[in-house]
Amino acid sequence: MAENVEELFGGGAGTPQPRLFRIWLLLFAGLVVSILGLACLSAPGGVLVLLAVMFAETEKERVDNGYLPETDRSKVLVARTVAYLCLLFCTALFLVQCVLYGQGVYTAFGDFFFSGPPPEWLTAWLPTAA
Repeated sequence: MAENVEELFGGGAGTPQPRLFRIWLLLFAGLVVSILGLACLSAPGGVLVLLAVMFAETEKERVDNGYLPETDRSKVLVARTVAYLCLLFCTALFLVQCVLYGQGVYTAFGDFFFSGPPPEWLTAWLPTAA
């Protein structure tokens, strides 16, 4: 019981560590989804990055409140800075997507890919009706 109380207040053998893996994983997934989502919708990737920013802020508060050791401050601040830069990148991608949509690029690609007869390379694989 005493060990659990010491860990609760940052002492004991189990010194708390910042939860950075979750932040880096969300940033990676968010950037991948945003870049691939440029083909249709990049907002879900932005939501993942926004979650990473929220978790990075929480970790910074844990360092500020003294729950995490002061030696972890630099790692948390790096993750927080990268998270905000990724959020700016996702916002820029979303604005690019809005401009492309406004210029009719998505409509042109849709017409190119989904109108007219199927391409010859596809019809060669389709079975013919006898």
